Amino acid sequence: MTRSEKLASWVADKHKNQLIKCTVLPYFDHSNKVALLAKGATEWGYETGLS
Repeated sequence: MTRSEKLASWVADKHKNQLIKCTVLPYFDHSNKVALLAKGATEWGYETGLS
């Protein structure tokens, strides 16, 4: 498992009981989308986007 995958797993675990406001989607979906958008912007973009 890569460092990014470990971090994503940790973030998903920390937010496992949270939903995106007014939806039934897990909050991690939002964090992951932000991370994917930030990925190309800087070397640690994906990791930064997860935080």
